[in-house]
Amino acid sequence: MKVLLDQINHNDLQELMKAAVTSLHQTVIVTYDQKGTILSFWGNDVERRYGIPADKIIGMTLEDFYPPELAQARISRIRQVAETGKLARDTYCVTFPAGDRCLETSLSPARIDGQTIVVAIVRDITEQKETQAALERKNIALSELLSSIETEKEQIARRVQANIDRLVVPMLHELKRTLSSTDQTQIEAVLHAVNEIASPFASQLTDKCAGLTPAEMRISHLIASGMSTKDIARIQNVATATISKHRESIRRKLDLTGKDLNLVTYLQSLLQNRPEPRPESTD
Repeated sequence: MKVLLDQINHNDLQELMKAAVTSLHQTVIVTYDQKGTILSFWGNDVERRYGIPADKIIGMTLEDFYPPELAQARISRIRQVAETGKLARDTYCVTFPAGDRCLETSLSPARIDGQTIVVAIVRDITEQKETQAALERKNIALSELLSSIETEKEQIARRVQANIDRLVVPMLHELKRTLSSTDQTQIEAVLHAVNEIASPFASQLTDKCAGLTPAEMRISHLIASGMSTKDIARIQNVATATISKHRESIRRKLDLTGKDLNLVTYLQSLLQNRPEPRPESTD
């Protein structure tokens, strides 16, 4: 833009700026001398947005409507652009008579009638900032809601587990004492399944692989509890070869085939909500 402005006269500059302002929404174009005095001005709806009469703007300085500290900072910036010939862009907020506005200003040097001036394209980004702030508030509220839901889920899980421990588990232990060793093993499986009601194991296992069959889900629970293939076969009343095939299928569906990961250790990491184990030995 600097090259173009170097080659343009004052009248052409006015026509260019008018055309630019007409095509740009919420944008004003101002030219300053190096003291921050407004030499020319093009813009729409200025009085409503900023509370400054449009017919009185030319000849005003930034000190007339900016706080002293900001006015001096902007004048220094204008002088810097004029002296170095480098473009500059800044974003800042300021209080005008009509209210607070946030502005994005691009400064460019130009030579007009032998004088170095600075052209400022000022875009009002107040609505954009307000929209961003509203989205941030909504995101915070959503995060708080999700956190509250997670806390409530944890509290419900703890209450369920407490009721299981207080009411169900003692009854199963009493029943276990009256049964044979084979039936006691089955009761152990029931105890394990009951304890999993409030555990994240099932959901975590489903997240890892939604393709596990109900039988594979049950066997995965039993494997995670530390039961051997022989014990699981006895409880399920099937051959050990059948359980071995289930184990192979579970490994395949969990993408563990060919990896040095122990199936028991892997499933127990889900059961105890621990990080997945590193490769070790196959099961």
